[in-house]
Amino acid sequence: MTRVTLDAWPERLEAVASTLDPPLGPVVVLEETDSTQDAARRLALPVGAVVTTGRQRAGRGRLGRSWHDTGDEGLAVTLVRPEAEASRLTLAYAVAVARFLETRVADAVCLRWPNDVMVGARKIAGILIECRDGVAHCGIGLNVGQESWPPALAGVAVSMRQLGAAGERLDVLAELLPTLVEAERLPEGRLDDAFAARDGLVGTTASFRVGRELITGRVERVEARAGLRIRVDGRSVWLPAATTRNAGGPDG
Repeated sequence: MTRVTLDAWPERLEAVASTLDPPLGPVVVLEETDSTQDAARRLALPVGAVVTTGRQRAGRGRLGRSWHDTGDEGLAVTLVRPEAEASRLTLAYAVAVARFLETRVADAVCLRWPNDVMVGARKIAGILIECRDGVAHCGIGLNVGQESWPPALAGVAVSMRQLGAAGERLDVLAELLPTLVEAERLPEGRLDDAFAARDGLVGTTASFRVGRELITGRVERVEARAGLRIRVDGRSVWLPAATTRNAGGPDG
């Protein structure tokens, strides 16, 4: 299969972005960058902007974790949205990515609160939202064409190609953008239900960081916007949404 060159990306993505409701733009395509999040901030891009890159060298996740260099196989994109919408966009974009993947892979896709998109026990995508100066930089990392992983990620990460859904990154992003915007418009009740239907955390044992304390317990209930309840030493403990999960894999 002939690889689509990066030169073709701006025109294709701008055409898609202009047809959305609401439309997105401007679209910025960088040959290479440390992080699309940082690029969007450096360029002071307005709400509606989309930033993607041929290679993201130093993406990051929650708690400062790093995301593996995308090379020319992974997809990294940041949407600039209003800060006031940030609290629901992590859920909306996680649901959107899951819906997108469900039409392309045979394996079950689940969401691991608050920001991981999983296939089985392996991570395929992550969402990271950072707010500053009235805007939310909404970053999405999606494993598209990777065929192998460094030792630290072997058995932890998976790509669309490894699941039999190989495709050009440009095609993936052009098809994903409408799904993201559609999910933004979901009423809160439907969004909560869509997230809950794909929950992959209830019933598992996980660790969560509350301040400097690490709490480990069996997850009993997840309310994606409010927090979750875990069982610790025979008692139920409620952890608010600001709690951070101490995940073993990388974040997007």
